[in-house]
Amino acid sequence: MFFRKLSKSIINSMPIVAFLVIYLISDMFGALVLFHKLEPFYSVFVYHSGISLPVVLSDDQMLTYWLVALGAPLIMSVAFFAVFLRFKKRSADFDPDQRDYDPPFPAVVTFFVILSALGTYSIHRGGGFEALGTWGNYADLVETRWRLYATLSFFEFVNLYQFIPVAAIVALLVGIKYRGWARIIGIVCVIAGVCVGIAIFQKKVVVTTMILTISAVVIYSFFVDPKRIGRIIGFTVVSLLALLAVFFVAAVVPTLSGQKSAIGNSANTTQELDFVEKWRELAAQATLNPDRWSDLTEEERAALSRLTPKEREALRQKVMAAASKAAAQNRYINDPVFVALNNLTMRSSVPAVYYMAVFPDLHPYFPLDLGQDILGFGAMPNDNLIIWNQMYPDMPGVVAAPFNFVLYSQGGLFVTFAMSAVVGMIIGFFWAVVLRSRGTMALRAALGSVIVVGTMHLALDALRNTIIVSYGFAWALFPLMVLLIAGMLSGWRRQTGTGAIAHAE
Repeated sequence: MFFRKLSKSIINSMPIVAFLVIYLISDMFGALVLFHKLEPFYSVFVYHSGISLPVVLSDDQMLTYWLVALGAPLIMSVAFFAVFLRFKKRSADFDPDQRDYDPPFPAVVTFFVILSALGTYSIHRGGGFEALGTWGNYADLVETRWRLYATLSFFEFVNLYQFIPVAAIVALLVGIKYRGWARIIGIVCVIAGVCVGIAIFQKKVVVTTMILTISAVVIYSFFVDPKRIGRIIGFTVVSLLALLAVFFVAAVVPTLSGQKSAIGNSANTTQELDFVEKWRELAAQATLNPDRWSDLTEEERAALSRLTPKEREALRQKVMAAASKAAAQNRYINDPVFVALNNLTMRSSVPAVYYMAVFPDLHPYFPLDLGQDILGFGAMPNDNLIIWNQMYPDMPGVVAAPFNFVLYSQGGLFVTFAMSAVVGMIIGFFWAVVLRSRGTMALRAALGSVIVVGTMHLALDALRNTIIVSYGFAWALFPLMVLLIAGMLSGWRRQTGTGAIAHAE
C-alpha cells in the first residue's frame, strides 16, 4: 500500500516537478552565477560565450526580476494542483476496461516507417547527411543548421521534431506489450528517432526525444503495475545517467573546438533595431566598470556618451578582450565538466536578465501573444531578436528565455502572473485526463510524456514556441490521433468478432 501511494504521488506531480527541476538548474543557478559572479562558473561563461553581462539592474528591476522568477512558477504550481486534484476526485481510479485497445503493432510501425521516409528525404534535401562531420566544429555545425532552416518547410520540421519521435515512442510501448521481436523493433524505432536530432544538428532534439521516451516508459510502467516503484525509480535513474552522458558529449565537443567555420556566414542576415545604438552606448559605459556603473556621475556618463559609435565599439571590444584574457587564466576554462555545466545552466538564465533591463525601459511592452497573427491579425512579437541584439549587437541570431520572462515582455507583472495561473490550470486538467481517463495505455503514456516534456520546455522557452511553432508540442497530437483511430478500428473489429476470427485462424 505504501509503495502504491508513493508511486501515485510521484506520477501525480510529475509535470510540475519536472518543470521545477529544469527551471532551478537552467535559470535560477545561472542567475546566481551572473549576479554574484560565482567562480569558476562565471569565468567559464565569459570565456566561451564572448559576453560579460553588460547591464546592471536597478533596485526596482532586481525586485521585478525575482518576482517574475519566483512568483510565476509558484502561481503555476498552485494552479496545477488545484485543478488536477479537483478533476482527480471526479474520476475513477485507474482500472483498464475492455475497451483498452492499443493500435495494432504493424500499423504503428508502418506509420513510423512512412514518417521516417519523409524525414529522411527532408534531411537529404537539406544536405544534412553530407555534413554530419560538422558535429566536431561548432561554427560549421551552426552554419549547417542555418542551411537546413533555409531549405526545409515548416511541416518538414514538424515531422522531424514531433511526428517521428512520438510515433517511435508508441511503437516502443506497444512493442513492450507484445514482447519478443516487437520489443526489439520498438527499441530500433526509438534509436532512429533519437538519430533524427543528430542528422539535423540539434542536441536539443536528441535530448528531448530521450526525455520523451523515459517519461513515456515511466508512465506506462505505472499504468501496468503502480506497485513496482523500485523498477520505475531504477529505470529513471539509469536513463537520466545516460541522458547526462549524451548531453555532456554533445555540449562539450563542439564548444571546445577552436576551429573557424569553413562554410562562412552567408545564410545569416543582420537584424536592425531602432535602439541598438542606444544600447551600445549603455553597454560600453556599463562594461567599463560594471561594479561602479551605478556610482558614475552625470559628467562621467556624459563624457562616455560623447564617444563616436566607432570609439564606443572599440572601447567595448577592448574591455571584452581584457575580460577574456583574464578569464583565460582560469584553469577551469576548458574543463569539460564546467563547459557542460555552462551549456546547461547559462543558456536561458542570461536572456532572462536582459528582459528585465530592456522591458519596458528600452522597449515598450508587446501585446499579449496568443497566436493572433495565425488568424490574420496582429503580429508575432520579436522579443527573441531584440534580446539577442542586446547580447550580441554585431552578430545575427535569436535567443530563448523561460516562458514567464517572455510573458513579462507582453504586459508586465499582471500578465505574467495571470497567464502563469492559466497555464498551470490547463496542464493540471490534461494531466488528470491522462491519468484518470480510460483507453489505450500506450497512447495515454505517450500523451503524458508530451505533457511532461512540454511543461519542462516552458522553463527554457516561450509559451507560444512550446505549443505552436514547428517544434511545438501541440503537433504531437496529430500522430497520436492517427494511432488512436487505428486503435479504435482495431477495437471495433474485435467487438464485432472479425479480430477473434482472424486470431482463431
